[in-house]
Amino acid sequence: TDYCSNACKRTHRKKHRSECQQIVKKNEDEKEQMYSSPAFLEMAEKHKETWLYTEIPCLNDQTPIEASKSKAGRSLLEELMQTYESFGGGEGGLSLSMNPDREW
Repeated sequence: TDYCSNACKRTHRKKHRSECQQIVKKNEDEKEQMYSSPAFLEMAEKHKETWLYTEIPCLNDQTPIEASKSKAGRSLLEELMQTYESFGGGEGGLSLSMNPDREW
């Protein structure tokens, strides 16, 4: 019985692993489809356009443009952007790149 029980557990783990892999693949496909949809791309573009002019609490209630004009503000802005990029992971997420020396 122990052997049968262990064999059943191994079979169940393999089946469970396979089911989990299928769910992950399905979720990745849905995520990719959502991020490439015209509606999402339009929303992301609008957000990027308005973000530069939005007062952000972690930038001491400055807009990113205002923050970019001082060394301390650029430091806060860089930290914020690194946080955004860590959430976005590049694919479909918020990925911002900015030259801190750029004049607005």
